[in-house]
Amino acid sequence: YFLAEGGASKRLLGVFQAWFTGFRGGPALVTALACAFFTSFTGASGVTILALGGLLMPILLAAGYRERTALGLVTGASSLGMLFPPCLPIVLYAIVAQVPMRDMFLGGVVPGFVLAEVASTFNEQLLAHYMIQHARTKEEKASILNHEIDSIRATIVRQTMFAEFEKITHEMAESGEPLTVASFKSVYRELLTAYFGPDFVVDDELALECFRIPHFYRAFYVYKYATGLSAAIALSKRVLEGGKAELDAYLGFLRGGSSKDPLDLLKGAGVDMSQPEPVETALVQFGDLVKQLDELI
Repeated sequence: YFLAEGGASKRLLGVFQAWFTGFRGGPALVTALACAFFTSFTGASGVTILALGGLLMPILLAAGYRERTALGLVTGASSLGMLFPPCLPIVLYAIVAQVPMRDMFLGGVVPGFVLAEVASTFNEQLLAHYMIQHARTKEEKASILNHEIDSIRATIVRQTMFAEFEKITHEMAESGEPLTVASFKSVYRELLTAYFGPDFVVDDELALECFRIPHFYRAFYVYKYATGLSAAIALSKRVLEGGKAELDAYLGFLRGGSSKDPLDLLKGAGVDMSQPEPVETALVQFGDLVKQLDELI
């Protein structure tokens, strides 16, 4: 009551709209992030649905989302916040089980971010597919294709490279090997050459890039970007090429919220991230996009 009367929900929604409305799939991003954030403080997904649902549903419907999809986004995203401290259930469990709050945060934040990442990038994939199919000019279609190609390169290929850089450098530290500017540059340059191939010129200065990547100063979460986009591409292809069963499976994933481990929720939607197929599906799409762009120009 106090949240509603005080206008907190409207102000919170306004903040996320200001940040993300300009992005592709902006309404879905706003919904996923605002609901997850709100629940992390209220401690109850039902409260979030009541407080934000009435504000978000008209926005989603006006943006062209089907009513069932919009409902799934609101209810699913509202459950995600249960994974993030200071959500009350997390705090109470930590007190009763005598588990450090830091461990509870680390145990909840990564699965929560993975689910939020998949839900938001799934909508981006649907939007990109629509825009490619309905491009009005060759130039517009080429621009969209180029954007999607670069998105896969930057998110799946590059973030995987980042994760491997973290793994190697932390293993160096654990084995007692000195970490110097030269050793960091050497590891990073080798990875650039391995990931981008012999046809790319790797300038000497590019090896210094590792020092400006903010992800490396808060380690071991970049993999979620690559896995999230891979899962979203696989899910979107199932929905676009399938029928009612595939759509219902995805909506079930959204409704699942934080009720299960992310891998189990994705498996229930038909995407098994413990197997190579979702990543292979994403790379096949990458090749198809490159082929379309090559034929266009």
